[in-house]
Amino acid sequence: MSTRGGARDGRRTLLTLCFSAGLAGLSVGVIRPILVDIADAFAITVAMAGQLMTAAALAGLVGNLALSPVMDRVDRRTAIVGALAVMTLASLGCAAAPAFAALMVAYAAVGLAGITLLALIIAAAGDLYDETHRGQALGWILAGNVGVGLVFLPLLAAWAGWAGWRVVFIGLAIMAALATILARVLLPAGLRAPQAERLGYLATFRHVLRNRVAVALLVTVAAYHASIYGFSTFAGAVAVERFGATTAQTGLILAARALGMVVAGVLAARFSRTADWRIAAAGGIAGAVLGLIGYTVVPRLWGYAVTILLHGGMVGAADIAVVGLLLETEPNRRGSIAAMRSVMEGVGGSTGPAAGGAVIAASGYGAAAWLFTGMALIGAATVAVAARWRAEGTSCHWQQSGDPNAVSPVPDA
Repeated sequence: MSTRGGARDGRRTLLTLCFSAGLAGLSVGVIRPILVDIADAFAITVAMAGQLMTAAALAGLVGNLALSPVMDRVDRRTAIVGALAVMTLASLGCAAAPAFAALMVAYAAVGLAGITLLALIIAAAGDLYDETHRGQALGWILAGNVGVGLVFLPLLAAWAGWAGWRVVFIGLAIMAALATILARVLLPAGLRAPQAERLGYLATFRHVLRNRVAVALLVTVAAYHASIYGFSTFAGAVAVERFGATTAQTGLILAARALGMVVAGVLAARFSRTADWRIAAAGGIAGAVLGLIGYTVVPRLWGYAVTILLHGGMVGAADIAVVGLLLETEPNRRGSIAAMRSVMEGVGGSTGPAAGGAVIAASGYGAAAWLFTGMALIGAATVAVAARWRAEGTSCHWQQSGDPNAVSPVPDA
């Protein structure tokens, strides 16, 4: 097939999706460098200010659960533009918030927009690219999702140090407004999910839940992300408490992990088929083992930094593979399945750190590392079950039908 609108238009489309995915990632992490400033501004504790993240995560989880049955009823470009517009307005609301309660409401809207935006971008990639080239596109989208934050979050933090914490949200609003314009101009018009039987709201849930392969992969998403979020949440604390790392060293280690995710995600997607359960299982297990080694075995800070870098790489490769598999389970309802993936990521992202924190309080970091490794093994087992069911043909929805939106190849970026 030829690309929609040619290689140049294909490249612009992919770059727009990558930048928008980066804003989705940045939106739910933008408060990290200014949390203490927010607490001081409203005379509250840092722990209370941290509940902004809880509000954003819950809004995204509940919102995507509610929206998933209708995600495929509007064209992707309209939905992506709408999500970016909401992010723009909500970010301005955060910047103007007169009280902490108002800030929490506005930031919950930012979280809802960001998490929904990522689901829409994943669905759009599934619609735009065929199976052969979908992995490469998803790899670049992962790079954007992580890379935009790596570049712009330090710049926003530096700006906040000069002009106050509210300018961080102004900066996010400016970038979201720019992305809104780019999405409106550069994304293909009329980009819709392939036509499928029209189902009611609850019937859409029932349809997906009858697809055993999809359900197994959604469980995989929850288990993997419980492990991933668990390891990453306490990675900085391990660096400080086990190895005596400074704040600057800890930041570099966490940045190295993010860099590992970007590089491995792009390379794995470029040189392998996305829909390969072996990559998902092996990447998840290898990442968990590396995290376990870093938490319990390595004797030096540099060794810990290397294991965290490699852990991020395995996470990036596994995440691309799981998403690719999941998109193939419902080729006519990729918006719904991507939204459900966001919901299950939220489930894993909340249960993993919560369970890990309880175990750390009782038994230390080593015991928590074994817990996170066990979660990854559950994810590997469920993705293997999904692969077996797929091979047996037990899911009537698995086979890819003709997709009028599919394009090939992914333009070199």
